[in-house]
Amino acid sequence: MKRRRNVSLGVATGVVYALLYSGIAALYYLFSGEQRQGGEGIGLSMVIAVYFAGGITGGALVGFLWPSTRSRTGAVLVGILGFIPVCLGGALLLEDPFRDSSAIAAALILAIILGTWSGLFFWSPPDDAN
Repeated sequence: MKRRRNVSLGVATGVVYALLYSGIAALYYLFSGEQRQGGEGIGLSMVIAVYFAGGITGGALVGFLWPSTRSRTGAVLVGILGFIPVCLGGALLLEDPFRDSSAIAAALILAIILGTWSGLFFWSPPDDAN
């Protein structure tokens, strides 16, 4: 039951971040005058869809793995795993990320950086450690 609550909280957090970043993207498109971005003409709706897919998937992963965050190492690993779908989603917005594996590699490196930072930043000692 607790795991279900953790996953629900993770998904809800992912949706909040997706809404935030979708708003930023919408403002960018509005004020830049660009209707499409990227080599294939990525539209705002695709960007928003990727934000929601990554946020929901990453949030669900973090929520599911939340019990593993009792240690700093576990928090970092959960953070990295949570950022992988988000960063890979961003790589998919590129023209053809599978033709050139550098986009996938860059996404994984970014997931490691952001996941490590977030795991260390949000980690706190378990309540029973006192």
